[in-house]
Amino acid sequence: MCSFYNELSCCTYREAINTENWLQQLSSEILASDTCSQQMEVLACGTSCSPSQQFYLNEENHELVMCYSFCRNLFQSCQDVQVNQTTVGDKYSDSIDFCRNLTSLLPSQSVMGYQIILRDDISCYDGLDAETSSYYTQVQGRGLYEGLAEFGYSFVIQTSDDFSNDRVLGGDLIEVIAEPPAFEFSSFDNMDGTYSVFFIPEEGNFSISVSVNGKTLNEGPFQVGFLPPTTCPLKHGILPLTPSGPQEHCDYYDQKACCNSEEAPIIEEAEQLIADAYGDSEECVSNFNILVCGIHCDPRQSEFVNIVLGNQNQTIANQFGICSDFCDTLYESCKDVELDLGFTINEVYLTAQDFCTMGLPSSVYQNYTFLVRDSSCFNGNVYPTSAPDSRASGTGLEGSIAGNTASFTIQARDIYGNVRTSGGDNFQIVLDGPTTEIARVFDLGDGTYSVFYVSTVSGTYNLNITLNGQHIFGSPSQLVIYPAEFSASKTLVFGSGLVTGLVGVLSPFTIVARDRFGNELLHGGQQFDIKVTGPQKQKIPVLCVDT
Repeated sequence: MCSFYNELSCCTYREAINTENWLQQLSSEILASDTCSQQMEVLACGTSCSPSQQFYLNEENHELVMCYSFCRNLFQSCQDVQVNQTTVGDKYSDSIDFCRNLTSLLPSQSVMGYQIILRDDISCYDGLDAETSSYYTQVQGRGLYEGLAEFGYSFVIQTSDDFSNDRVLGGDLIEVIAEPPAFEFSSFDNMDGTYSVFFIPEEGNFSISVSVNGKTLNEGPFQVGFLPPTTCPLKHGILPLTPSGPQEHCDYYDQKACCNSEEAPIIEEAEQLIADAYGDSEECVSNFNILVCGIHCDPRQSEFVNIVLGNQNQTIANQFGICSDFCDTLYESCKDVELDLGFTINEVYLTAQDFCTMGLPSSVYQNYTFLVRDSSCFNGNVYPTSAPDSRASGTGLEGSIAGNTASFTIQARDIYGNVRTSGGDNFQIVLDGPTTEIARVFDLGDGTYSVFYVSTVSGTYNLNITLNGQHIFGSPSQLVIYPAEFSASKTLVFGSGLVTGLVGVLSPFTIVARDRFGNELLHGGQQFDIKVTGPQKQKIPVLCVDT
């Protein structure tokens, strides 16, 4: 019981047992409603276990000061519960009437022995709507660690409340600052308690601090260094080596290749040994050559190569991580190749992992240890992105609410359906409907792209995701932007009944409920308070019909 307060819970074991017993005495109708029973638990736990009890509990008068907002939530959660042959929503005129008569629903004359007082101030109980805590909020992501300048990076902020519970709503003010101030950050509210932050750093060492609602997070600041974009972080163990250009055999890395003319003979020797050993299969040789080029020229070597240093910082071994997917591809393409003694590869190496860790020429790569794993690994990545094979996923593909930021992710793939592991593609995303919206795309540098869009006009839109004029898989598609919450100030009222009428005859007028952007709501349920008074200040009856 009351576990949402975590280690900050302020109740004894006996108090917790009493709270549980009290909740078990609730009517069967309340217990049958998940939403109502959950809110009743929140209410009961607030009187027994909340660490903020001193603000809203008056022990002397035995009063519980409840916020109107929590009262409304409680009423909405319980309005469909049956009470004496009628529902709570029909029995009570509004949330205030319900909360003032709440004792009639409960197993005792008051909530856990407290009388409920409704009031809105800083000292009222508002359920579990605790504010975001800068102490418990956490950040994680690639952008908090070292990398290369002029590449896109990101990290995610997960907000938490004062009880270390993850927040599930947005609306916080997020600020990210780098010192010295050399580049800017873009943050997006995902409306689920998380915030995505994107940036493209410049070269240098920086201190990155994150604040939420004006308060700096307890975690941080983060000390991050970004190397020049033409620097190869891992070369020969110690010093970085600036590439002089693409190699003849590894030109798919273009100007980002981390190899120079000194390595060309090594690459050629390795490719010749591979051709001699596995020349019966052109596909096998091709995949091996991809691996050789990855060993020497891939600019992301720092992600999948670990250097083991000995005395005086001399390199003892280079641990090279091969992704299991690429290993399987390599093994499948080579398994039927016959070796010198007449055995095929799949007869000598029983598993793909055995082959990938032992199949490269040892005379060339004697200082390398090859490991097969599913993270921080080399996955081939030599073919360009194919739009028809790339895919998008995420809730933002279905739609959103007007004014809210929606998002989804694009996973780039090549013509063979392989996941791309580097960025650089220029995806275009356009929403075409009642208005036209251009989505913002952030290249995460790993083959995925985060897409964000906002529209304040409700309606059905065509979502077009293209790369170089070609639609990706599943595009175009449709999504719906729904109206936001009801806004009284934007609601439209019109009709002859507002101007004139006849005695004894109904005078009509119409109320069109709208959201804060002027979109007409798609459903009723709003409770309008309409008062008409006559010349002698008499109240004239009003009939309001929800269509």
